[in-house]
Amino acid sequence: MRLFANLVSILLFIVIVGLAPSVVRDSLADQRAKSRIAEINHIMYGIFSVNAWKEQIADIVVAEIRKLDLKQTADKLKSTIETQLTAVIDRLNEQVRESNKGSLGGKIKQALINLVVNVEDIKKGVPKYADAIIDQMTKPETQKLVKEMATKQVRTYVRQSFTEQNMTRVEKILDETKAESVQEATAKLHAEIESRRASLEWRCYGMIGALVLLFAWVGFRRHRTAVSVVCLFLSLIVMLGVGVSIPMLDLEAKVQELSFVLLGHKVTFENQILYFQSKSVLDVFWLMISHADIKMKGVGVLLVTFSVVVPILKMGASILYFFREKSRSNRVVQFLAFKIGKWSMADVMVIAIMMAYIGFNGIVDAQFRKMNAVVPKDVTFFTTNGTTLQTGYYVFITYVLLAMVLSAYVRTEPPRGRSVTA
Repeated sequence: MRLFANLVSILLFIVIVGLAPSVVRDSLADQRAKSRIAEINHIMYGIFSVNAWKEQIADIVVAEIRKLDLKQTADKLKSTIETQLTAVIDRLNEQVRESNKGSLGGKIKQALINLVVNVEDIKKGVPKYADAIIDQMTKPETQKLVKEMATKQVRTYVRQSFTEQNMTRVEKILDETKAESVQEATAKLHAEIESRRASLEWRCYGMIGALVLLFAWVGFRRHRTAVSVVCLFLSLIVMLGVGVSIPMLDLEAKVQELSFVLLGHKVTFENQILYFQSKSVLDVFWLMISHADIKMKGVGVLLVTFSVVVPILKMGASILYFFREKSRSNRVVQFLAFKIGKWSMADVMVIAIMMAYIGFNGIVDAQFRKMNAVVPKDVTFFTTNGTTLQTGYYVFITYVLLAMVLSAYVRTEPPRGRSVTA
């Protein structure tokens, strides 16, 4: 019977150890993919970027130029052209008279011009001249040339209107994903995350389920074998390692869509990330320890000490207390096994993360409601709060709860003789 108990315990432990690496690997891969999506869709590259606005506005202007038909405005053009031609004729006549009145030769030249040229007769032909100009302008080939020239000039103005913006990180992500645009890269990264989602959840819950079964299997047995107890301790250490290595909480706030109509054309910005963070306990530790401020380094050391080192010390002392009779009277072992738990931040962290989740949700929702209240009715403005608890949280809370159960196992005085058997 003891052999069967050991085999079941070992089998469940193997399941946990076998699933753990792939859970960590895929969770970190999802974290990188989400961070990339947040980077290339950040609002500083969209709504807050002159370069993004100018492209959309330029496309609208070019579209309006292409729709332009000079035949529809022929009457207005004719009136304008006639006025301009009349003004040109008068201006030329005045310039000629002015240049000829200063000398005898000029006066003779002007007298001959007056005999041959009648300015009023020329003015009477202005409507015909205007019709000829309009006929030429409204020819398809002429209109095409005018539109091409106008479009080219608009594109020139667009190239000259820009802000200096560092796009190195965006270009790097596009290169890594082999995408031609931000939209294409985003779609590829989302597809990558989706391809792992179901499998990752199944493996994570499978690992948690195996650990719960292991604790139930060992806990409900009258005689706990040494192998089973060792499997419990090692499984908890594995769960702690997984829990602090993968993200526990994703914080995300984004503008899903901002759109309005300009000159009959829709101006749209989508998936504009306002804020995104996805960190594990170890990520936060490295972030703090690499900070220039010595106070931040100190906080990082305290974080990893009380959330990782202290639980491991407690686990090690618990093993000694359980297996070595002499160690039970050792004050250091007793302190580490039963009293140091009050210094552990593991259970506090579970509550803190849940409060951060609830608090951030509330803050983001409240701010989005205020933003939506001041947006004009003719502007479409959708916001999304994408804050979610991640697999790391569920793994970590499983560790915390079952670590408490293990403390109860350890405190139980094993029966003498065959209390902890092989």
